[in-house]
Amino acid sequence: MGSTNRFEGIDEYAANLIRHKARQLARRPEFSQTDQEDLEQEMILDLLRRLPQYDPQRSPRNAFITRVVNHMIARLIEFHRAGSRDSGTPTGSLNHEVVHADGSVGDLVQTVDEAACHRRTGITSFPERERLDMKLDVETALRDLPEDLRRLCKLLQSKTVTEISRETGIPRPTLYDAMERVKERFQKAGLKKIG
Repeated sequence: MGSTNRFEGIDEYAANLIRHKARQLARRPEFSQTDQEDLEQEMILDLLRRLPQYDPQRSPRNAFITRVVNHMIARLIEFHRAGSRDSGTPTGSLNHEVVHADGSVGDLVQTVDEAACHRRTGITSFPERERLDMKLDVETALRDLPEDLRRLCKLLQSKTVTEISRETGIPRPTLYDAMERVKERFQKAGLKKIG
């Protein structure tokens, strides 16, 4: 699902970072894929509000942008977590009887969208055969990557970009560029983002 947002007023680095972070955030349990464009808009607005505060004497522009975006993400996550802790939220059994729009009576569980539930909880709904095929396709695509990109993919399984940057000394923008190269190669290999 591609974004229809316009990234006017911000440079390409900021636009790419916001797109990437919004995709990551939309995969978290607090959010859904349908939130991605809204998350991008929140980050764009926050960045545009804060850009006048940028002082080139204190840090490079990309570092400032990354810090602003990461702080916004932390606030968004905290806001959504606080909302989920709200004790005023009604709770009940999925076996509770409800009246459907057509007038029929059934259990509340019948109104739950299983695919949406799986997306939010990280449970895959793909058949075993599809998961195995996908795993083989990913392994093949990884094998075809140059050594430096393969090493980056392995590091990304357990570390954040910031941690990798600190450990290797490679600047984060360089790592993001490498991640884009991996994405392009995966797309050329026929692998597309699912969900």
